[in-house]
Amino acid sequence: MPCRPPPLLPSPPPTTISRLSRFRDPNWRARAGIGAEARSGYPQVPTAHAMEWAWAAWAAWAGRGHEKIPGIRTCSVVLGEGRLSRWGARAKREEKIATSAATCSRNEERTPQSQNPEAARKMTPITMPAPNAASGQKVAIVGAGLTGLLAAHGLKKNGFNVAIFERASHITDRPRDWTILLHWAMPLFKKLLPEPVVARLPEALCTPDLTFDDEAESLPIYNGETGALLFKNKVPGARRVSRQRLRALLAEGLDAEGVIRWGKQLVGIEGAEEEGPVKLVFGDGEAYEADYVLGADGSSSKVRELLFKGDEDASRVQPSGFMFATAIVKYGDKAKVEEVLKTHAVAAITMATDSVGGCGVMHAGKPDDLSDWTTFWVKIWRKSLSPLPEGVRSGQAALDHLKATTRNLADPFQSFVDWSPDGSECFIDEMKTWVPRAFDNRDGRVTLAGDAAHPMLIYRGQGFQHAILDASQYLDALVKVCEGAGGRAQAISAYDADMIERGAKAVQQSLQEAEFSMNPETVNKMLMARQGHGRTAPPRPSEPASSPTRSPAASPHTAFHEHGDPYPVQQQATEQRDVHDHRSKRSPRDQHSPRDQPAWGDQPDLRDEHPDHAGIIPAGPDDDTDEDEFALTDGYETASTGSTSVTSSIYAHTCATASCSTPRCSRTCRRSSTLAPAPVGDQFPNARVRGIDLSPTQPVWVPPNVDFLVDDCEQGEWLDHDADLVHFRFMTIVLKDVPGVVRRAYESLRPGGWLELQELCGEILCDDDTMPDDDPVKHMYELAQRAFTKFGMNVTLPKDLEPVLRDAGFENLRCVVKKVPIGPWARDKTLRIIGMYQKMAVQDLMPAFAGRPFTALGMSQIESQVTLARARQALGDNSVHRYFHYYFWSAQKPSA
Repeated sequence: MPCRPPPLLPSPPPTTISRLSRFRDPNWRARAGIGAEARSGYPQVPTAHAMEWAWAAWAAWAGRGHEKIPGIRTCSVVLGEGRLSRWGARAKREEKIATSAATCSRNEERTPQSQNPEAARKMTPITMPAPNAASGQKVAIVGAGLTGLLAAHGLKKNGFNVAIFERASHITDRPRDWTILLHWAMPLFKKLLPEPVVARLPEALCTPDLTFDDEAESLPIYNGETGALLFKNKVPGARRVSRQRLRALLAEGLDAEGVIRWGKQLVGIEGAEEEGPVKLVFGDGEAYEADYVLGADGSSSKVRELLFKGDEDASRVQPSGFMFATAIVKYGDKAKVEEVLKTHAVAAITMATDSVGGCGVMHAGKPDDLSDWTTFWVKIWRKSLSPLPEGVRSGQAALDHLKATTRNLADPFQSFVDWSPDGSECFIDEMKTWVPRAFDNRDGRVTLAGDAAHPMLIYRGQGFQHAILDASQYLDALVKVCEGAGGRAQAISAYDADMIERGAKAVQQSLQEAEFSMNPETVNKMLMARQGHGRTAPPRPSEPASSPTRSPAASPHTAFHEHGDPYPVQQQATEQRDVHDHRSKRSPRDQHSPRDQPAWGDQPDLRDEHPDHAGIIPAGPDDDTDEDEFALTDGYETASTGSTSVTSSIYAHTCATASCSTPRCSRTCRRSSTLAPAPVGDQFPNARVRGIDLSPTQPVWVPPNVDFLVDDCEQGEWLDHDADLVHFRFMTIVLKDVPGVVRRAYESLRPGGWLELQELCGEILCDDDTMPDDDPVKHMYELAQRAFTKFGMNVTLPKDLEPVLRDAGFENLRCVVKKVPIGPWARDKTLRIIGMYQKMAVQDLMPAFAGRPFTALGMSQIESQVTLARARQALGDNSVHRYFHYYFWSAQKPSA
């Protein structure tokens, strides 16, 4: 079972840092009358990942949100954080439905018809290996897609009693086909399957007779407007398959043994709250009991919906705004097929302005008759630039639409579209995503895999690779349980934690790839250009200018200038030595506005285009050994882990840009979250770091210079009185006694020390009259503001902190205000991503409003849900340019 490398630094002994509860302490939620939310069996992941991502990406763009603070002699910091988005409690589960005694009967055995009659005649039947009876545990898999079928094969090989439940009535019910690239997960793919199935894998290949060498195992990327080769990725061992043919191959033996139960629409999961088997309830009234349930039922997963029962919005896939079209064509002309093969023997990709394309072989017919070959072409484009007419989704109407809207490509790519004969198979759909987040796995009995767990865009072909890894790691977890090497809850929760972390990263990377791919000038910023398709395979550029290489003598960092474009710069190795020796973790540095620049003033138009740089973004890797090279300085790591590595870089920068730029021995560093002190202490090993929270979760690893304190910043005296920096983030909108907390911060600082607050102001703004006065999103936040006022909280306090800071005795006050778009409406590419995250943060927070806050206003449950539904619908309108203000306050304690 793949595992993470051990941390380079040991965690402090238990006597230094006690193992903290996995459950959130309810005290601070109770102040607002909102019940606590408990998770079981796995490390906590913040409920609202999106708020962290929005903050991470935006903080990077905004130059970390604060200016150089002079006079800090050491690196001791007091840090505090609050997350309004963590408030809401999930609704109570509905009472259990009366269980049915009926069990599922097997459907009649069906043998899928091969799409290639000639190959079908050559088929040898697949004999499934008999269970070894060592386990006998019953595993129910929901969904007979590739993920479910792979998991079933692996489980059966290891003696599990497997049943697959598929809502379609037959394998041929959904005929849509497309190609899938098998690459870095190929070894795991083969490990899961019986040898007879592996031996027949060529039947699913698009080019089964091709001799695979370095050229065949590559993927060229062309400029679709000029026809020039941008770069070519080497993908060793990769094979492109037909999704339909591979599915038929994987299903054949399982279907023959009655493992697959067709026509089973899942409607409920019962008994998951108690010991004993889990009962799946289907639409036809039948039921099935199993020891384990694996949801592999695709991007619109019913299992995922049931896991989030009471908060279904949290499980709903989100439209990406990117359309995907596939055309499967048979030209019947040798010369035309030869043109396809000239681009590449298997497949090629094209990048053009506002669209991405591809072409290749769908099925190689007779080697001596190219006119019999079937090819394909695909197109990806931004929905907002070319909306799809109503009812145009497939068939001739879809083909006609694509021909009419696909113009100005360089040949032969334009010709591939124009040559497509009428009647060719054609499908169009909007790609959707869902960023995985923590869920209640019912004590390890129910979990997710594949697209049900992390639906992502198709870029770099990562979706299926992660699905294979899911199936492999899920199998390893169950085998571990059956062998007595671990408990059920522990093993499945470990699987969930890894799946959520890497899945969230992959989803965000796919969205980033889509943004960069829409312009040939930014293609070189893509992971595809920098790292290729594999987890470790570097790109092999045909032209050095297309994919700049890294100097081995220097460490690349990300610099963020005022205009917001990130690009790599080379830092001196000596400047990095202390951090690099500590844990090979690089700390991004910033350039900030001059000290004499006005702190208040007009903000730039968020829709203004910023000039591109010749460099490329150090974008995210797939290897754990290269975690720090992430677009937007670890922003996507934050998205996947729930950590605050980006904001840790902010804190580290405060120290690095002070009068003592190289960290020396310091006193204490305090923060209210256990997730950020570790990276801060890691990056500055000479600093002492203290994290403070009511009930912090235990990090995966802890540097020896970091400790934690369970405390309430609103009560009693703080322990430290000689800190150099007190830092708060998202605190003022959730505290009742902000003046008292600021006074305690003042007392905790040494003379000359600094206080910093990074706060979101909870009111919806708009500058260009695109937001109506009765905007549902604005109305929802106005209601929330009224509600929280009843609990003694002020969500707009961040804009009025000046008198609070002065009354406490602080001087040298400064405030920087930044706009953060809500939704991907900004013209700037980075701001579009940030806006998308901020929109997700708002969506993630909305269910909390319907609880005690709206109830305190006297609203009924129906009124609350209608308010949320209208706001949710309005959020989908990107023509309305809403934004938040983020306030960055800094203030100094007098030196004498």
